[in-house]
Amino acid sequence: MKKLLIAEFRHETDSFCPQKADMEAFRKRGLHMGREMESAYRGVRNEPGAFLDVFGRREDIHLIEVLGMTAMPSGPVTAEAYAFGRGHILDAIRREQPDGVLLALHGAMVAEGHDDGEGDLLEEVRSLIGPDRPLVASLDLHANITAKMARNADALVPYEEYPHTDMYETGYVAARIMEGMLDGTCHPCMGFHRVPYLNPMFPSALPEIQVFLDMCREAEAQDGVIAVRLAHGFYPSDIEEMGMAVIALTEGDAALAQRIADRIGEAVWKGRDTLKRHFPTLDEALAMLEEPGEGPLVIADASDNPGGGGLCDTTFILREVLRRGLRGIAFGMFADPDSVRRCVEAGVGQEVDLMLGGMSDPAFSGGPVPLRARVRTLTDGFYRNRDEMNQGALNNLGVTVVVEAGGNLIIISTHRLQPYDAEIFRHCGISPERQRALVVKSAVHYRNSYGKFARRMVEVSLPGFVVPVPDGLPFRKWKGSAS
Repeated sequence: MKKLLIAEFRHETDSFCPQKADMEAFRKRGLHMGREMESAYRGVRNEPGAFLDVFGRREDIHLIEVLGMTAMPSGPVTAEAYAFGRGHILDAIRREQPDGVLLALHGAMVAEGHDDGEGDLLEEVRSLIGPDRPLVASLDLHANITAKMARNADALVPYEEYPHTDMYETGYVAARIMEGMLDGTCHPCMGFHRVPYLNPMFPSALPEIQVFLDMCREAEAQDGVIAVRLAHGFYPSDIEEMGMAVIALTEGDAALAQRIADRIGEAVWKGRDTLKRHFPTLDEALAMLEEPGEGPLVIADASDNPGGGGLCDTTFILREVLRRGLRGIAFGMFADPDSVRRCVEAGVGQEVDLMLGGMSDPAFSGGPVPLRARVRTLTDGFYRNRDEMNQGALNNLGVTVVVEAGGNLIIISTHRLQPYDAEIFRHCGISPERQRALVVKSAVHYRNSYGKFARRMVEVSLPGFVVPVPDGLPFRKWKGSAS
């Protein structure tokens, strides 16, 4: 019987965000040790869920479940948290001596003392298992794939879709590659081409990037090709090796893999000027409220997206909505534990005076908004995703309230979470389909869930810690050019 070690250790790091990812941040989002992975991920449409599905049916493979460890995107992972995750994986390898290692990583983790968090981890894993035992990892589409990552893994498999509706499918591809390597039926060769271009937050459905995704899929259809993927990179990480990358995996043909990666990578570099995004102003977005049509207008506050390192804290849109006396708008969401506490103390049905949001740097947050509000609902903040992205995953907002102010509804939570699934509104008594408009702290992921009922979706780029374009960011370590 062969032994396979699986683990998840994920963080998307925004080096401009002042809030670090410590052990408590990982506990809030998901820290599952050993066999706890089974109950946490079985039936969930993500990478560990796929790992369990592929190998759970194999009686001849002993599955060693080490940990599932993930935190909301933020500033760098603390040295303690990085040592905890890395240490558990490496200690398990030393103890169990597995025949293969299969990891669910992000690819844009920056930790204290480790700018290339995944590259350093993969290098240490490789040093323990040697050159002949397989090492495979799934990655987020926003991975900054470094030379060290590519050098130490047998196969890296990033997502294809943004919104990330293919998390399970990507995990399944990675798991089947590992399965074939353990069985001796798959001998992957990996081509890697880094494109030193800082790509904006680009939905994969937009035609500008579809051109390059189509090139990947055409190459994937060739005989002997396992997978071809385009990683978009994640510029808020601010490390030297940021940018896009092409990964090509072939069956035993290293030259073919590298030719494919080089050809597509060079095409992306030559066409980089087409990968630009332009956003309406807040005035233009609010003017869309008057457009006819069924369903709500959805305005995405992309610069405060907690899925990229935003703090769910900026108040620019709320302030303008209240100033104009606009009504019928539901906000998802503000992470403000102090306001939650005041609402709980006041009680459902009562009025309360709040200073909502804006607690971080005023230049990025807009400062707190004084609010006279009525407490509408109180929940424990637990709900499961209903739509395709990470379907079935359990979310924890902490104690959460809904308040009404000026004819608008505002979700205020204890913990940060990207509201990419509309179930965040439904679980606390708001029917998102029936609102005049929704404001969500998200950049792109919301499009999958809200696109099912929205009459129009629009992103705005305002001040924040995770602006959706790299232009003008004060990079310290990136050596290239955003253009």
